[in-house]
Amino acid sequence: MNFLPATWFDHLDSTNRQLQRLMVEKPDLPAGTVIAARGQTAGRGRGQRIWLSTPGKDLTFSFLMQTESPKDYFPTLTLATGLSIAKTLSDNLELPARLKWPNDVLLHKKKVCGILCESAGTTDRQRNAIVGIGLNVNMSDADTQKIDRPATSLKRHTGHTVDVEETLIQILDGLEKTLHQWESEGFGSLKAQWLARCDDIGRQITLARPDGRSISGTFTDIGSHGEVQLTDPQGTSYSILAGDMILNSNRI
Repeated sequence: MNFLPATWFDHLDSTNRQLQRLMVEKPDLPAGTVIAARGQTAGRGRGQRIWLSTPGKDLTFSFLMQTESPKDYFPTLTLATGLSIAKTLSDNLELPARLKWPNDVLLHKKKVCGILCESAGTTDRQRNAIVGIGLNVNMSDADTQKIDRPATSLKRHTGHTVDVEETLIQILDGLEKTLHQWESEGFGSLKAQWLARCDDIGRQITLARPDGRSISGTFTDIGSHGEVQLTDPQGTSYSILAGDMILNSNRI
Protein backbone atom coordinates (compact mmCIF):
# COMPACT_ATOMS: atom_id res chain seq x y z
CA MET A 1 0.00 0.00 0.00
CA ASN A 2 1.60 3.24 -1.19
CA PHE A 3 -0.02 6.62 -0.63
CA LEU A 4 -0.02 9.51 -3.07
CA PRO A 5 0.62 13.03 -1.71
CA ALA A 6 -2.50 14.25 0.09
CA THR A 7 -4.81 16.71 -1.66
CA TRP A 8 -5.84 19.32 0.91
CA PHE A 9 -9.09 21.29 0.95
CA ASP A 10 -9.88 24.26 3.17
CA HIS A 11 -13.52 23.16 3.51
CA LEU A 12 -15.45 20.01 2.62
CA ASP A 13 -18.72 18.46 3.64
CA SER A 14 -16.93 15.14 4.18
CA THR A 15 -13.62 13.70 2.98
CA ASN A 16 -15.34 10.33 2.40
CA ARG A 17 -17.99 11.99 0.22
CA GLN A 18 -15.36 13.93 -1.71
CA LEU A 19 -13.48 10.73 -2.42
CA GLN A 20 -16.72 9.08 -3.54
CA ARG A 21 -17.34 11.96 -5.94
CA LEU A 22 -13.83 11.67 -7.33
CA MET A 23 -14.34 7.96 -7.96
CA VAL A 24 -17.41 8.77 -10.07
CA GLU A 25 -15.53 11.45 -12.00
CA LYS A 26 -12.40 9.32 -12.41
CA PRO A 27 -13.20 5.59 -12.50
CA ASP A 28 -9.46 4.86 -12.72
CA LEU A 29 -8.65 6.83 -9.56
CA PRO A 30 -5.55 5.13 -8.15
CA ALA A 31 -5.42 3.31 -4.86
CA GLY A 32 -3.59 5.35 -2.26
CA THR A 33 -5.38 8.59 -3.17
CA VAL A 34 -5.67 10.75 -0.03
CA ILE A 35 -8.13 13.59 0.55
CA ALA A 36 -7.68 15.83 3.61
CA ALA A 37 -9.70 18.79 4.88
CA ARG A 38 -8.83 21.65 7.21
CA GLY A 39 -12.54 22.01 7.94
CA GLN A 40 -15.47 19.60 7.60
CA THR A 41 -19.14 20.56 7.74
CA ALA A 42 -20.81 17.13 7.59
CA GLY A 43 -18.35 14.65 8.99
CA ARG A 44 -19.76 11.24 9.84
CA GLY A 45 -18.87 8.50 12.24
CA ARG A 46 -20.02 4.90 12.39
CA GLY A 47 -23.79 4.38 12.35
CA GLN A 48 -24.41 7.80 10.75
CA ARG A 49 -23.26 9.61 13.88
CA ILE A 50 -21.95 13.14 13.45
CA TRP A 51 -18.17 13.59 13.66
CA LEU A 52 -17.26 16.99 15.10
CA SER A 53 -13.94 18.62 14.31
CA THR A 54 -12.56 22.11 14.88
CA PRO A 55 -11.71 23.92 11.62
CA GLY A 56 -7.97 24.45 11.26
CA LYS A 57 -7.16 22.51 14.41
CA ASP A 58 -8.01 18.87 13.79
CA LEU A 59 -7.28 16.26 11.14
CA THR A 60 -9.90 14.69 8.89
CA PHE A 61 -8.84 12.64 5.89
CA SER A 62 -9.84 9.68 3.73
CA PHE A 63 -7.94 7.30 1.51
CA LEU A 64 -8.80 4.83 -1.22
CA MET A 65 -7.83 1.22 -0.53
CA GLN A 66 -7.93 -1.58 -3.10
CA THR A 67 -7.67 -5.12 -1.86
CA GLU A 68 -8.36 -8.66 -2.98
CA SER A 69 -9.61 -9.54 0.50
CA PRO A 70 -13.28 -10.63 0.66
CA LYS A 71 -15.81 -8.02 1.73
CA ASP A 72 -16.48 -9.80 5.01
CA TYR A 73 -12.86 -9.13 6.00
CA PHE A 74 -13.37 -5.36 5.79
CA PRO A 75 -13.95 -5.03 9.55
CA THR A 76 -10.36 -6.17 10.09
CA LEU A 77 -9.26 -3.29 7.83
CA THR A 78 -10.79 -0.95 10.40
CA LEU A 79 -8.99 -2.77 13.21
CA ALA A 80 -5.65 -2.71 11.37
CA THR A 81 -6.05 1.02 10.67
CA GLY A 82 -6.78 1.76 14.32
CA LEU A 83 -3.78 -0.28 15.44
CA SER A 84 -1.49 1.60 13.05
CA ILE A 85 -2.70 5.00 14.27
CA ALA A 86 -2.30 3.97 17.91
CA LYS A 87 1.28 2.85 17.21
CA THR A 88 2.06 6.13 15.42
CA LEU A 89 0.79 8.20 18.35
CA SER A 90 2.80 6.11 20.79
CA ASP A 91 5.99 6.10 18.70
CA ASN A 92 6.00 9.76 17.63
CA LEU A 93 4.33 11.54 20.55
CA GLU A 94 4.98 9.04 23.35
CA LEU A 95 1.26 8.86 24.09
CA PRO A 96 -0.37 5.79 25.72
CA ALA A 97 -2.77 5.11 22.84
CA ARG A 98 -5.22 2.26 23.41
CA LEU A 99 -7.93 0.62 21.28
CA LYS A 100 -11.66 0.07 21.73
CA TRP A 101 -13.57 -2.24 19.40
CA PRO A 102 -14.36 -1.65 16.65
CA ASN A 103 -13.05 1.71 15.49
CA ASP A 104 -11.83 3.94 18.32
CA VAL A 105 -8.37 5.05 19.42
CA LEU A 106 -8.32 6.21 23.05
CA LEU A 107 -6.10 8.26 25.33
CA HIS A 108 -6.79 7.68 29.02
CA LYS A 109 -10.15 6.10 28.13
CA LYS A 110 -11.26 9.11 26.07
CA LYS A 111 -11.73 9.00 22.32
CA VAL A 112 -9.10 10.79 20.27
CA CYS A 113 -9.68 9.14 16.88
CA GLY A 114 -12.47 7.42 14.97
CA ILE A 115 -12.44 5.40 11.75
CA LEU A 116 -15.17 4.85 9.16
CA CYS A 117 -14.55 2.17 6.52
CA GLU A 118 -17.03 2.02 3.63
CA SER A 119 -17.20 -0.37 0.70
CA ALA A 120 -16.84 1.45 -2.63
CA GLY A 121 -17.48 -1.20 -5.25
CA THR A 122 -15.50 -3.86 -7.07
CA THR A 123 -13.17 -3.67 -10.06
CA ASP A 124 -12.05 -6.97 -11.61
CA ARG A 125 -10.90 -9.09 -8.68
CA GLN A 126 -10.31 -6.11 -6.41
CA ARG A 127 -12.58 -4.46 -3.89
CA ASN A 128 -12.47 -0.75 -3.18
CA ALA A 129 -12.77 0.66 0.29
CA ILE A 130 -12.85 4.26 1.43
CA VAL A 131 -11.32 4.66 4.87
CA GLY A 132 -12.15 7.91 6.67
CA ILE A 133 -10.24 9.02 9.75
CA GLY A 134 -10.95 11.82 12.20
CA LEU A 135 -8.25 12.71 14.73
CA ASN A 136 -8.65 15.32 17.45
CA VAL A 137 -5.31 17.08 17.17
CA ASN A 138 -5.57 20.55 18.72
CA MET A 139 -9.22 20.51 19.83
CA SER A 140 -9.77 22.55 22.98
CA ASP A 141 -11.28 21.20 26.18
CA ALA A 142 -14.35 23.36 25.55
CA ASP A 143 -14.83 21.77 22.15
CA THR A 144 -14.49 18.22 23.49
CA GLN A 145 -17.35 18.98 25.88
CA LYS A 146 -19.67 19.36 22.86
CA ILE A 147 -19.13 15.70 21.93
CA ASP A 148 -21.68 13.21 23.25
CA ARG A 149 -19.01 10.79 24.51
CA PRO A 150 -15.81 11.36 26.49
CA ALA A 151 -13.28 12.84 24.06
CA THR A 152 -9.81 14.33 24.15
CA SER A 153 -7.09 15.65 21.84
CA LEU A 154 -3.38 15.25 21.21
CA LYS A 155 -2.74 18.80 22.45
CA ARG A 156 -4.47 18.01 25.72
CA HIS A 157 -1.97 15.23 26.44
CA THR A 158 1.21 16.62 24.90
CA GLY A 159 0.77 20.09 26.40
CA HIS A 160 1.58 21.81 23.10
CA THR A 161 0.11 22.51 19.66
CA VAL A 162 0.69 19.61 17.27
CA ASP A 163 1.35 20.18 13.56
CA VAL A 164 -1.67 18.77 11.69
CA GLU A 165 0.01 18.25 8.31
CA GLU A 166 3.07 16.60 9.84
CA THR A 167 0.78 14.32 11.85
CA LEU A 168 -0.89 13.20 8.60
CA ILE A 169 2.50 12.38 7.08
CA GLN A 170 3.43 10.31 10.13
CA ILE A 171 0.12 8.45 10.13
CA LEU A 172 0.33 7.63 6.41
CA ASP A 173 3.88 6.38 6.85
CA GLY A 174 2.72 3.99 9.57
CA LEU A 175 -0.33 2.91 7.57
CA GLU A 176 1.77 1.97 4.55
CA LYS A 177 3.66 -0.56 6.65
CA THR A 178 0.69 -1.89 8.60
CA LEU A 179 -1.68 -2.23 5.65
CA HIS A 180 1.00 -3.95 3.58
CA GLN A 181 1.24 -6.53 6.35
CA TRP A 182 -2.58 -6.75 6.56
CA GLU A 183 -2.80 -7.45 2.82
CA SER A 184 0.08 -9.89 2.58
CA GLU A 185 -0.26 -11.78 5.88
CA GLY A 186 -3.82 -11.12 7.03
CA PHE A 187 -5.15 -9.63 10.26
CA GLY A 188 -3.96 -12.71 12.13
CA SER A 189 -0.41 -11.34 11.95
CA LEU A 190 -1.56 -8.13 13.69
CA LYS A 191 -4.10 -9.58 16.10
CA ALA A 192 -1.75 -10.01 19.07
CA GLN A 193 -0.69 -6.36 18.79
CA TRP A 194 -4.32 -5.24 18.64
CA LEU A 195 -5.29 -7.29 21.69
CA ALA A 196 -2.29 -5.96 23.62
CA ARG A 197 -3.66 -2.42 23.20
CA CYS A 198 -7.24 -3.29 24.16
CA ASP A 199 -8.09 -3.02 27.87
CA ASP A 200 -11.53 -4.62 27.52
CA ILE A 201 -10.51 -8.24 26.90
CA GLY A 202 -11.67 -10.38 29.82
CA ARG A 203 -14.11 -7.75 31.05
CA GLN A 204 -17.88 -7.81 31.30
CA ILE A 205 -19.49 -5.95 28.41
CA THR A 206 -22.83 -5.45 26.73
CA LEU A 207 -23.09 -5.23 22.97
CA ALA A 208 -26.03 -3.20 21.68
CA ARG A 209 -26.69 -4.62 18.23
CA PRO A 210 -28.09 -2.72 15.22
CA ASP A 211 -31.33 -4.73 15.41
CA GLY A 212 -32.01 -3.36 18.90
CA ARG A 213 -31.07 -6.51 20.80
CA SER A 214 -28.32 -6.56 23.42
CA ILE A 215 -26.07 -9.39 24.56
CA SER A 216 -24.01 -9.30 27.75
CA GLY A 217 -21.04 -11.40 28.76
CA THR A 218 -17.28 -11.64 28.85
CA PHE A 219 -15.29 -10.21 25.95
CA THR A 220 -12.93 -13.12 25.24
CA ASP A 221 -11.33 -12.53 21.85
CA ILE A 222 -11.46 -11.07 18.33
CA GLY A 223 -12.47 -13.42 15.50
CA SER A 224 -10.84 -13.79 12.09
CA HIS A 225 -13.35 -11.36 10.51
CA GLY A 226 -12.91 -8.77 13.26
CA GLU A 227 -15.94 -9.86 15.27
CA VAL A 228 -16.23 -9.70 19.04
CA GLN A 229 -16.24 -13.12 20.66
CA LEU A 230 -18.33 -13.05 23.80
CA THR A 231 -19.41 -15.66 26.35
CA ASP A 232 -22.61 -15.05 28.31
CA PRO A 233 -23.14 -16.10 31.98
CA GLN A 234 -24.72 -19.40 30.83
CA GLY A 235 -21.58 -20.30 28.88
CA THR A 236 -23.04 -19.67 25.43
CA SER A 237 -20.54 -18.19 22.98
CA TYR A 238 -21.37 -15.52 20.41
CA SER A 239 -19.50 -13.93 17.51
CA ILE A 240 -20.83 -10.44 16.82
CA LEU A 241 -19.65 -8.34 13.90
CA ALA A 242 -21.55 -5.08 14.50
CA GLY A 243 -22.72 -3.20 17.56
CA ASP A 244 -21.91 -0.64 20.25
CA MET A 245 -19.81 -1.85 23.14
CA ILE A 246 -20.89 -0.80 26.62
CA LEU A 247 -18.55 -1.42 29.55
CA ASN A 248 -19.65 -1.33 33.22
CA SER A 249 -22.92 0.36 32.20
CA ASN A 250 -20.99 3.33 30.76
CA ARG A 251 -19.85 4.04 27.25
CA ILE A 252 -16.19 4.88 27.04
